Amino acid sequence: ENPHSPNAKVFVGGLERTSTEDSLAAYFANFGTVMSCEVMRRDGLSRGFGFVVFSSDQEAALALGHPSHLIDGKHVEVKTCQPKEAMAAVQVQAGAYGMMPQYPGMVPGMGMYAAQGMARYRPY
Repeated sequence: ENPHSPNAKVFVGGLERTSTEDSLAAYFANFGTVMSCEVMRRDGLSRGFGFVVFSSDQEAALALGHPSHLIDGKHVEVKTCQPKEAMAAVQVQAGAYGMMPQYPGMVPGMGMYAAQGMARYRPY
């Protein structure tokens, strides 16, 4: 594993299933020196996200500050990389509307409105 500053690593989400490490490296080379990149896969198929490590925090900041990113014909999201420990704090629960974050203090079926202390809109 490359020793690097945590701020030099970015998360890239919403990738095309056909995106590769080569297409990530070619695109992000516009912002600086790419030390490494990885498209996350399961059973050989892209999971739609990946990570890019730049040679410096400043280069990563340039990529993060860019208003939009188009890789392999698709707009993707580039965010600061979060350590696995921080991501484990927000668990995911399957719900009627797909995957919903499970925040501390929530019980299954509570819904996002109750978790955020918001009144639920009822159209009747």
